[in-house]
Amino acid sequence: MVIHKIIHVFLKLPVYKMEMIMADERDYWTQKRPDGRWESKREGAKRASKVTDTQVEAWAFSKNQARDNKGEAYLKNEQGKIRERNTYGNDPRKTKG
Repeated sequence: MVIHKIIHVFLKLPVYKMEMIMADERDYWTQKRPDGRWESKREGAKRASKVTDTQVEAWAFSKNQARDNKGEAYLKNEQGKIRERNTYGNDPRKTKG
């Protein structure tokens, strides 16, 4: 909590925008590696949680981990843009469906 206050004062951001800066370790990212394989990586981690030969395997692992941790799973396409996003637990959107 002290870190949040320091960042809040230093950056002069509203509290609700600060949360976008802080890494959420419940979230998992699936992305292609430079060697052509696919990785599932916990947000904020330096190393991949799992490296697979296929996107399908890595994406399934990311979704499982995010579901278990009540976080979010993100899938990046080969150009690095978010292609799909699944939220488990507290959905930030208030829409039905």
